[in-house]
Amino acid sequence: MDVRRVVRSWYAVAALLGVLGAGTLFGLAVLRRQAEYRVRGSAIETASVVAALTVHRNVSEIDFGAAGGLTSTEVADLDADVAALIKDRRLVGLEVWRSDGFLVYADRGHPAGETTLPADQLVRVNASVPWFAAHATDRGLATAEVFLPYDAGTDGVVDGLVEVLIPDADINQELASTSRTLYVLAGSLVAVSALGLLRLRRRLVRREFEATHDRLTGLTNWGGFRDAVRAAIDSHAVTRDRPGAVLLVDLDGFKSVNDTLGHPAGDALLCQVGRQIQLSVRPQDLVARLGGDEFAILLTGLADPASATAIATQMSDRLRAASFLVQGIGLGIEASIGVLVVPAQGTELDVVLSRVDVAMYRAKRTGASVAIYDEALDHHDVRDLSLLGELRRAIDNDELTLHYQPKANARDHRITGVESLVRWQHPTRGLLAPDEFIPLAESTGLLGPLTQWVLARAIADAALWERGGMPLAVAVNVSPRSLLTGDLTTTIIDLLATHGLSSRLLEIEVTETAIMTDPDGASRVLRQLRAVGIRISIDDFGSGYTSLAYLKTLPVDTLKIDRIFITDLVADDRGIAVTQSIIDLGHRLGLTVLAEGVETTQTWNQLAALGCDEIQGYLLAHPMPAEHIEGWITTYEHARTDLPAQHPQTTTTRT
Repeated sequence: MDVRRVVRSWYAVAALLGVLGAGTLFGLAVLRRQAEYRVRGSAIETASVVAALTVHRNVSEIDFGAAGGLTSTEVADLDADVAALIKDRRLVGLEVWRSDGFLVYADRGHPAGETTLPADQLVRVNASVPWFAAHATDRGLATAEVFLPYDAGTDGVVDGLVEVLIPDADINQELASTSRTLYVLAGSLVAVSALGLLRLRRRLVRREFEATHDRLTGLTNWGGFRDAVRAAIDSHAVTRDRPGAVLLVDLDGFKSVNDTLGHPAGDALLCQVGRQIQLSVRPQDLVARLGGDEFAILLTGLADPASATAIATQMSDRLRAASFLVQGIGLGIEASIGVLVVPAQGTELDVVLSRVDVAMYRAKRTGASVAIYDEALDHHDVRDLSLLGELRRAIDNDELTLHYQPKANARDHRITGVESLVRWQHPTRGLLAPDEFIPLAESTGLLGPLTQWVLARAIADAALWERGGMPLAVAVNVSPRSLLTGDLTTTIIDLLATHGLSSRLLEIEVTETAIMTDPDGASRVLRQLRAVGIRISIDDFGSGYTSLAYLKTLPVDTLKIDRIFITDLVADDRGIAVTQSIIDLGHRLGLTVLAEGVETTQTWNQLAALGCDEIQGYLLAHPMPAEHIEGWITTYEHARTDLPAQHPQTTTTRT
């Protein structure tokens, strides 16, 4: 035997084992380090979700100012959100610090004397990146701290720091599980690969579920419901012999629950209502939550069309009879339900969804609990329904645009603000005026999303002008339904805070119809808006039937004289008399009076002589895109002397 060869062989084997061992240990160390980074990243992601569910919903840029601070309502809302997460064991504690290190908010478990950040933690504000701190024991629990720099104004400037304490036990458990997985990997790559594939599959299944289901109720969401309806139609799962139906359910009076008991109570009620609706249908039927307080149901395999109405009626009766326990209070709820039979009353997805929308709003308008779609009562033609389906996508895809028409002082011609006018840049039909699509939105459920889009865009544009050194008041028209349903005040306040616009630069225009539809409700909402500094105008005054008694008490700033009194003002003595009366009435009530539809120099001069305060119309300017406003005003101000004489007379109609 060659001893040297044997020794060399053993050395080779030992070296190989050493290399393999070192490589394995190195690989395990690298993998463990990566796992730790991943766990830290997961902790930061968890903390970011917590911040989104608490701080982002309740704390604005104003609250971080030296003279700011949270209101009692904001503190209460934050306490409720934080308490819910602590109860679910997703959170241990939460603090919000200003960029100078002073405490803005702390949960109830925070030490009373700790009101400033230590210097070593304060520097993390300037780092502008999330920071995962070492594990520690806090409040009797093993915790990990995550520091998140917070940009309240979304302007790229860090306003403060959110400190999130999350349970460490979950992190240690995940690390231990990852370590075990790594050791198994060293012994059996196949087993670990199978485990990895299984975990990946579960993750994909979970993500797919989340993509098609409502996070609050666990029901199918809007996208999943659309896919299900499309699949049922395309696969002929519903036929004339075995019809199906789509039901649209809208809860009546749900807003009062949110207003009275708060949004957590509203969420709890929605979950209970969703379960009650499921109990009202068959196992094979699909129940979805579309958002807000709207639910939808897809029925298939019905014996006849009448079965759909029977199921909807049974559902309405069960909802009315049920008592939903929320915060220890038994609540009753009623619903308006629209019914559309498929395929008899529609075979195209957008047509089906639009028509059931019409049926539901018919139920709501008439006070009936259930209304089946009736083509004889539907004024939408095929073109309208197609346009309505496209309008849904246009709002989602940001195809709408706002044009702005300036307003000026009648005497010195100074620009006093602009009115926003929505347009639709349709991909095939060109630029559509509001008259071509707003009536469709008003008769369906699209008015709310459309109003929110217009408000958001107008406020964003006004904030941009203000930051550019040209503060310009912008007026937004609000329909009767938008004024009296939903939570308009909260929506506007949130948008003002998001874009950082002064409330004094926003004006809400409502018509006489909106006020007289529900005078008490309209007055309540208008007072809420006025309380935060938003101006109120009555649009098209004189064309409706506003009670002078309400006009005396309503929180209104401006009367806009309807154009029917202005068009032929110079040649119409009676028109002059009526216009003079409206101007005098407005002034006696302490209001600004504006005349719209001014198209000639003579009309402008006549209105100025009558004492009218402001002018709007084609003589001054046509509506224009937002990007043209600043340049137009700059040019206008340079040539403001004797302005009306510089403009040609025009008789074009308003768009």
